[in-house]
Amino acid sequence: MREVHIILMLAKGIQKLGINNLTDFQHKALSLILEGKNTLIAGESGSGKSLGALIGASESVLREDVRKPIENYLKDRSSEFLFSSQGYHQKIPQAHGTLVVVPTRELMLQTYTNLRTLAPELNVHRTSSMSDIAGVAKYFNNERVSSEMIRKQGFVNMVNSFNWNLLDFGISSPKVLNDIITHKEAMKAMEINPKIIILEECDLLLQ
Repeated sequence: MREVHIILMLAKGIQKLGINNLTDFQHKALSLILEGKNTLIAGESGSGKSLGALIGASESVLREDVRKPIENYLKDRSSEFLFSSQGYHQKIPQAHGTLVVVPTRELMLQTYTNLRTLAPELNVHRTSSMSDIAGVAKYFNNERVSSEMIRKQGFVNMVNSFNWNLLDFGISSPKVLNDIITHKEAMKAMEINPKIIILEECDLLLQ
């Protein structure tokens, strides 16, 4: 059964993260998230707050009937279609998946790594900072292609890859997420429609 597969996969992932038993507050958070309720998890650093939220969100996403594996989305779609305006301007999908907003690059990488370990079946995407994109430009030495052009194309590629028709989890900083949403709205391609939103380290996000 699908539910048994989900439970076994998450249990294996949790063990890979070095955790043998969930704490009481992680169990409670898991139940609340699966019930679709707003959940605030507060505690000391290293207490497992983030993991508790990720486990609940992962199980919720894996249980969704609207999940569409990449191979199904790409089936019978040519590369010309996928990169055309018709392929880019998708309808807003049914609310699904999880959007994780993090304040720092380090926490983004940690969240991404934990999700890949916790549930390898999930399609997880993290955004890059503009400084990361700019860093790629210095490796190009072409008079016909400026660094600014490379940065702009890098940003557009990142926006296109943040496709909610394909993603189960999207991880981003507030600044980059705002840039992505602004660009998608301008392109009339605002398809980001998460069922769950996780705000990591709210005190830092609000600074």
